[in-house]
This record gives sequence, C-alpha cells and structure tokens, in this order.
Amino acid sequence: PPPPARQGGRLLPVIRSSLFVELPPGARAEEAAHIPHAGLTLDLAKWAPSPTERAWLPAQLADAAASVFPRPILVELTEIAPAAYEAMRERTVGRGDLTDGELRALLGPTFEELEVIAKAAAEAGATNLHVIAPFIKSSHDAGVLRRALGAVGLDGEGLPHTLLFSELRNPSTLLYNVEFADDQDGIIVRASRFYKALLREGGPSPRAAAESEGVAPLDPSAPRSESFVHALFEVTRAFERAGGTVLVLLEEPSDFETIWFYRELGADGFIARLADAGPCARLLADLERKQPPKRAGRRGLR
Repeated sequence: PPPPARQGGRLLPVIRSSLFVELPPGARAEEAAHIPHAGLTLDLAKWAPSPTERAWLPAQLADAAASVFPRPILVELTEIAPAAYEAMRERTVGRGDLTDGELRALLGPTFEELEVIAKAAAEAGATNLHVIAPFIKSSHDAGVLRRALGAVGLDGEGLPHTLLFSELRNPSTLLYNVEFADDQDGIIVRASRFYKALLREGGPSPRAAAESEGVAPLDPSAPRSESFVHALFEVTRAFERAGGTVLVLLEEPSDFETIWFYRELGADGFIARLADAGPCARLLADLERKQPPKRAGRRGLR
C-alpha cells in the first residue's frame, strides 16, 4: 500500500475516533475490527516474555501493521531495570557520538526489541509502527533512544518519522521537569496512577469535600479544594506546553469514571483493553456528541 500522507514528518489523522485498542497476547488486529478505533497498542513484555515468543513477533507485528494501515500501532518496549537505566544515563551524558555497538551494549534487550520492530516494518513495508518507551524520564533519555531508532533503521535521514512516546506516571513530572516531553512525539498517561497522584498533589480535601456533599470523588460535579484546582491548572498548562499527542491508558473499571477529567485536560485519545474497548467506544461517542473534546495544536498523532 502507499505510505500515509505526512506533513512536517508527522502522521496525519486517518479515522474519526479517539480510541486506541490494546491487543492482548496472541490476538489478531481483526479482533478489534468491529470497534471504531484510531489504532492499536501492543505491550512487548506481555507478548514476548521468552525468546520463543519473540521469534514470532516480527511476523505478528507485520500482519497487524498491514491490517490497520494507515492507522498507527504503538509498540510498548519492556521496562529497563533501575541499575541498567542508571548505567545508561551515566555513560551517555554529554555523548553525541555513540556507536551502534555501544548502544546495543547499553540498551541490551531494548535494542533487540527495536530490531524486532524494525524487522516487522521492513517485512510489511510498514510506516505505521511506532514506539512507547515507558522508561524515558528526560529529553536526554529520548535522545539516546532516538539514536537507537536510527541505528536499527527505524528513523533517520530520508526515512519516515517513527513516533516516540513516553509514559507519564505522576503529575509532578510535568510540574517540576519542564523538559520531560521536549523530544518526544507524545506521552501516555496511566489513568489509575495519575488522577490519584493529582489528588495527593492537591491535598486530601477534594475527597473529603466530595464525601461531605454525598458526591462521588471522581464525579465532575464533586467540589474541589483550592489546592487541587491550582494543581489541575498547572498540569493543564504543562500538557499544553508538552506539544505532543497525549493518550490516556485506561487499565481499571474505575478509570472510566475519569474520562471526563482527561477530556477537560485536553487529552487527544484513550487506550482501552480489547475486552473493554466496546463499552469505552460507546461512552466516548456519547461524550463527544454532547461536548466536543478540547484540541490543542500538538505534534505526533494528529
């Protein structure tokens, strides 16, 4: 198939949906075909916990990429162990001349996973395979991984731009580390962690106030303390500064109750497990009919 239309190296929108579907291990892309979705996500730690499973991954990724083209597939890399991450940071700070061999030695299994994705992209001629790196904590980390993407042939001069996403686990990251999202095309917010962390940032009063009023703490009509409102305002500004696509990962049933909150922040889309994707699609369609989501000009999946 022809490559997707691009503008300034960014993937243009290809479907009217804000929902991404997470495929469980072994599932085929066709299993999500009945759900209107913007693309798929896939977690390599779940799909390939051993070398035996990893041997099948390029073919599975290539098949999925061809099935949903030109919609994107976001492939999540395995988390890096803390000791390995610290070693990578220490040995790459101030280095702009890392060789392919050094990158392979420093990133280890992560480099091998990037090679798997590159092989799948080559087999399918796919330009719609992109990367989620949950361990990125700074623009420096993003720069190292971007060099690794180039080393395996996923990014570089004259090549399609492989989008790079990190995982945002706590609002403090955006509040106090303004460079967090500088060199990434987007961020993944884990709903079950982020909202609760923001409540802590704003103090315990939102929950106490909600309970005193007999309103569910996650309800949009629940009263909010002044400190919570201030924290929310600061995080909203940080989302706008980040510039990249913001996707929210819904992992628990209670996460559905916070969709209104992330839409107010201006999140671009949501990621739901395949088993939950049908109800989530209906909920989002209903919400979008009642009130169109906020849209900010951002990089990435637009």
